[in-house]
Amino acid sequence: MFGLGDRVVARKAGFQGRVLGRPGNGVFEYRSLPENPNVAVYAVLDSGTGEVRFFPADSIELEEG
Repeated sequence: MFGLGDRVVARKAGFQGRVLGRPGNGVFEYRSLPENPNVAVYAVLDSGTGEVRFFPADSIELEEG
């Protein structure tokens, strides 16, 4: 699981940012995938553009370094 403020990168999107929310912490509303409500989607603040993007946990990983 990812924690609030963790730096993450998207595995395929060439994207990096910080986690704004995770399931159950109440800091930021998170979504689930429409086709599978059991898959949590994390709100991530894009470091490059400042926009909030949403990624399922299996498509992001902690940034190394």
